[in-house]
Amino acid sequence: MAGRHRRRSETNGPIKESPNLLLYRKMERIVMHMQEEQDGVPIRTVKSFMTKIPSVFTGSDLVNWIVKKLDVEDQAEAVHLGSLMSAHGYFFPISDHVLMLKDDGTFYRFQVRSQSAQFLLKLKQFFCAVL
Repeated sequence: MAGRHRRRSETNGPIKESPNLLLYRKMERIVMHMQEEQDGVPIRTVKSFMTKIPSVFTGSDLVNWIVKKLDVEDQAEAVHLGSLMSAHGYFFPISDHVLMLKDDGTFYRFQVRSQSAQFLLKLKQFFCAVL
């Protein structure tokens, strides 16, 4: 049952993939590019008053990366795209519980690192097949 996430068209034509699965694959590729060492979103450790916060990036860094790398024309569209990705669980705000991306100095962290992104994709494929 390896192909359960695919379905036949109504006219018994070629097998088509679920639109959700296609969307998740595209988002996974974007997140993998975001996490690249050289060309990705700048990830750093920041100092707070008494602690260090490791592996974070700012909302403005992410918005600027989306505008530059994904060729998005306006920042509102980049914020919207980032908010959708946050709502799908790819990254989350450190000090806030609202999953809306803010184009400011708010700190965010990726939910998964690149090496476990494939596992997340397989998990989403499973849920797409079940639904």
